[in-house]
Amino acid sequence: MLPSLYPRLLGTAWSTLPPVVRACHDAAPRLEARGRFTLTHATSWLARIAIWFANMPPARRDIPLRLQVRAEGALQVWERDFDGFTMTTVQLAHRGELLAERRGPFELLFRIAAAGGTVTYEPVGLRLGFGNVRVRVPAFFGPTVRASAGCDDGGDAMKVRVEIGLPFFGTLVTYGGALRPVLAV
Repeated sequence: MLPSLYPRLLGTAWSTLPPVVRACHDAAPRLEARGRFTLTHATSWLARIAIWFANMPPARRDIPLRLQVRAEGALQVWERDFDGFTMTTVQLAHRGELLAERRGPFELLFRIAAAGGTVTYEPVGLRLGFGNVRVRVPAFFGPTVRASAGCDDGGDAMKVRVEIGLPFFGTLVTYGGALRPVLAV
């Protein structure tokens, strides 16, 4: 049986991650984690239009977050429930070395790495999907996402930080907080 997505992509670096980080990224066959997050938005009227168009959760402090991840063959479905606002993405390996994350017609490509107890996501590409066809899009047309998920204190919670932006707009949305696994099956 093939290892799940993140152990495959991270290789030997996977074993260097703290148990809580591995637990929150190994969805074989499913996991659930819960925590409290803060979500902020940019305030310009153009940014608000882009946030609405991207269907992002509302800005709030101390939001209950439930993360459910399930493996479906080579894919992982990530469902983030921000106190009733659900944001779902599909993650899969791209060419065996990159993480592809899909939401709507967009597919962001990341190089992921593990260092210092943290998984980091470096954006390296963007594709637009039409059915099974994916078309590479110049990066300056699409969203940028920078993210990290780690535990540097040996505790039972994984700290998450995600920053989403657009060229010419800058950062539109940030969210972050701490997650604790509550179910792994």
